[in-house]
Order: sequence, then structure tokens, then C-alpha cells
Amino acid sequence: MSNEPYFGRIGSTNRQRLARAAARAGWSVTYLETIGFGVRPSGSQPDMSILHARNLLPRAAQPRNRVFRQANQWLTSKTLSDESWDLVISYDPFSAPLVARLRYKKLVYDCVDAYEYQPQYASLESSQMVKEAELEVAHMADVRIATSQTLARRRGIDWKQPVALLEGAHEMSATSISGRRNEGRRALYIGAFDSYKIDAAALIEWLSSDSDRRLVMAGRQLAGADETLRDLLRHDRVAVREPVSGDQIKHLCEEADFGIVALQRTPYNLYSFPLKTWDYMMNGVPVLASNAPALHGISGVFNIRDEYLAAAAVDPQELVAVAASHHVDERLRRLQELL
Repeated sequence: MSNEPYFGRIGSTNRQRLARAAARAGWSVTYLETIGFGVRPSGSQPDMSILHARNLLPRAAQPRNRVFRQANQWLTSKTLSDESWDLVISYDPFSAPLVARLRYKKLVYDCVDAYEYQPQYASLESSQMVKEAELEVAHMADVRIATSQTLARRRGIDWKQPVALLEGAHEMSATSISGRRNEGRRALYIGAFDSYKIDAAALIEWLSSDSDRRLVMAGRQLAGADETLRDLLRHDRVAVREPVSGDQIKHLCEEADFGIVALQRTPYNLYSFPLKTWDYMMNGVPVLASNAPALHGISGVFNIRDEYLAAAAVDPQELVAVAASHHVDERLRRLQELL
């Protein structure tokens, strides 16, 4: 896909992988995003369109702006008034009014986060509004899928029928992995620098346990970081890099002994399935995790506080094999069975 200047840049490419795979398999697909701006179909992938159901108008994404959101959805639907789709995939919990205006054969609701626990929905009123909106689109869907067991079972969501669990998905092909990594002292974190996501204290503790340990953090720096996160980013053995994707992730993984998934102990993170797990493991890098219950029981994931020696001894090829079982093509095959 290419971005048209008027519609701006896209985001959340990890979450778009299932829609991309469906389009490659011959389905006409529209994908309902939550951030960024709308992207029209391009010549390279004519059967896929990405719609951002809340952000064509500047204030439409804010929790209380129901009028702006509805006007935005009306404008968005008008751009596709003559289109008909085999498949609509939405992971926007506010997308029911937009879905109602589209013509399609099947609707999939992809539940990827416990949105009611995000900071912007912190008030009880906003949190309840998110739950009600999500239930509306979930009940419209032909298939509901969730990215973790904890997310599918979370309290306050009555799905009315069983949820299919398609945990994670990875699009990149496995690459050749070089021999054993070195002394187990180089860690890599990929992702946004959000205070409500990163367990900065656990990372500082890990660094402090050995003066030879190093940490590379590649991601988008956000305003409002708390003091502990600022201390981590200023640490003399932490190298901060710009956001990366694709081959850049591969190159960073080649220099890493561990990938980091260190989450704050919050209700939001209780339900999260961090997709960077597969980015690390597809490149032969074991994962050190903190407060990530959705990752419990996955081979190749280790506790950051007491299992790093076991992580350092794992065979990189075994990690690649585990990640490959969650490849996006396998996820699409399972979705086709459900549909």
C-alpha cells in the first residue's frame, strides 16, 4: 500500500497484518483502524482499504466527542458509498455506526486491547462508554477474535458466544540465525515509551544487577514520562534509538541477547498480548518478560527477574519455530475456518 498525501500516514501495521493477508488471498477487505488517517486502496494492493473511523475530523478521537465521531464516520462512509466488501475487519471498539453504513458480506471484530483501561478513558463514565460501544460492534460481528485468553475472559464483556483466540501474528519470513549469542548481557526493547506500559523499575533493576549489561530502547518518545522512566532513558548503559520496523528490527536483534517485554502492573497490561514477542522470537531472540500474564506458558518467554540464565541458553532456531506457528498465514487459515 502507498499513502496518499491527503490521507496522511498510517499506523498500527502489526494489527493490519491479518487484513493484508486476507487481501493477498483474494478477499476484498476494508480494515477499521483507531489511529491516524484513512488510506485509500493503492495500485499495489487494490483490494484493501484502511479506514480510520474516528480521526478524519481533528477532535473525533477524544472520548467525549460523540458528535464529532459520528460526523467523522458519516464522512468516512461516504468515501465508500459505492463499494461492497467481502470482509470488514475492525479493531476499533467505536466502529459500530461506521460498520452499519458499509456494505459487506462478513464482519470480524478483532479485540486486541482492554480499551476501557487506557489512561484517556480513566473516568468511570468514559470507561463504561467504551464497554457499551465495544459490545455493540462485537454483537454485529460474524466472528469475534481476541489476542489473548485473559482479554477474551475479561470481566464486563459478555460476548454472547465463544470468542476465537488467534493469539498474535507475524508477517516477516524467518531468516537464517547465526550461532550462539554472547554473554547474555545485551537487551533490546522495541515499542513506545509509555509510562503506563513500561516497567522501568524492573529494567533499572536488571541493569543494576550486572555492570556489563546494556539496553537498547528503540521507539517513540512520548511527553509525560514519569520520573522512573526518565531515569531509565537517562541511564548511562541505555542507548535510545528512533522507532524501527522490518529489516531494522532484524538488525537490532542481531546485536541482542534478549528482547524485553516489561509491563507495568496495571489492568490495561493484564490483558495485553505484546506482538513484539514474535518480532524478537522470529529473529531468534528469547524474551525477558515482566507482568505479562498473556505470555505465560509460551516457550521462549522467561521471567526478567530470575530466569535470564535459562533464556541465554535457549536455541535460537527453537524460538523461530515457535514464532512461525503464529505466522499471519496460519492466523488467516484459522479465520477462514471460522467464517
